[in-house]
Parts: sequence; structure tokens; C-alpha cells
Amino acid sequence: PGALSSSSSIRSPLALLLRFLREMSWPALLKSGWPLFALLSQLQMLAKGSDDMPSETDVVTFQYYQDLKRLLKEGKPDPLAKRGAVFLETQGKKTDVPMILLCALTSQLLGDDLTPGPDTDSALKHVQAFFKESIRSVDDLYASLLSAWPLYAILQAGSLTVR
Repeated sequence: PGALSSSSSIRSPLALLLRFLREMSWPALLKSGWPLFALLSQLQMLAKGSDDMPSETDVVTFQYYQDLKRLLKEGKPDPLAKRGAVFLETQGKKTDVPMILLCALTSQLLGDDLTPGPDTDSALKHVQAFFKESIRSVDDLYASLLSAWPLYAILQAGSLTVR
């Protein structure tokens, strides 16, 4: 769907990107100022994926998704972090969808209580570790770029907060 193609011509660059995202230290990446997550967020927005869009019948997840999109759009990082924390606390063990969990976990980087320094680096490493567990293959990375869940936009917002 959208601007991304599943052709073999995109597999090689995605393999390189996957290796980079798995092996490069995310704290070092953010400190470099290189806007990788902004670029991935743009790709994700262009793809306009909807395969993993939550169903309105799953009221809690659907409402979390709506809140997430709204708070990102409004540029409200601390409420987004708090909303993610509530979702993790109440639904974290009930969902097995990695992108939902990655979004909720990554949103914790946006809380007012997290300031740049060793705690931030530790939190970012924790997010990267979960990313490595969840995104293991080129197909997983491709699916994350087609996902309706705005992981890369949250990572970009987090990169601006923790630098």
C-alpha cells in the first residue's frame, strides 16, 4: 500500500536499515542529531498503513490509538507519556501486538520526569532492546513502516526531548 513497495528492490536497503537500528546505540544516534526517526516517521506517514488499525470493538485499544494520534498532533508529550503508562499498566499483559507495546513504551521517553542524562540513556536502551525483540527481520521492519501505529513519530518526538 501507499508509497512503499514490497518489491525485492527495497529489501536490501531495509536489511541495512534493520542492522543499523539493531546495532547502533540509540543514545549515540540521538546525540548525533541525525534525524533518522524523523525520516522513518515520514516514510510511515506516506505508507498510510491500516492493516493493524485497532478495531472499534476493542474499545480500550481503539481509544488509546485515538488518544495517541491526537496527543501527538497537539504536541503534548507529557500527557502522551502518562496515557502510554496507563495503557501499559492496564493492557500491557493483555496485548501481544508489538507495535502497540512499542508505542506505549516509547511514549515514556516523553514524560516531564525524564531529563537528559544517564536515566534517559538507560530508558532509550530499554526501548531499543524491546525494539530488537520485536523487529527481528526485514519483514518485521517493513511491517513497522506500514503500521498504523506511529512508532517512529513517537521516537522522533522522544529524540527532541531527550537530547
